[in-house]
Amino acid sequence: MKRKKYLLISLLVLIILLLSLNWMWIFKLYRVSLNLLCEYKNIKIKDYGITYYLPQSFNLNTIDFNDKVVLYHADFISSDKNIRGIVEVLNIGDLKTYLEKSKKKCNWSS
Repeated sequence: MKRKKYLLISLLVLIILLLSLNWMWIFKLYRVSLNLLCEYKNIKIKDYGITYYLPQSFNLNTIDFNDKVVLYHADFISSDKNIRGIVEVLNIGDLKTYLEKSKKKCNWSS
């Protein structure tokens, strides 16, 4: 009986230890993500009242198309060139109508 009791207590202590290590890992990830938030640069598009954030290490290239549809366009790329993307502000009116017109231009089937 004593042996089962010690075995059960040992097993419970081991489970609690493993769970606490797991929680410590989760909190460590949370702290890392908070630190990353401090290293973002704030990009404001003044004409449209829009603000977005990119990591400090990302390169940003703004392009002016002088177009009525594309009001703002910016390409961004990470310093290691693994992450690429764009930010655009479009003057399209109704989104549903715009997407339908785009489907017809590209001959996409539903």
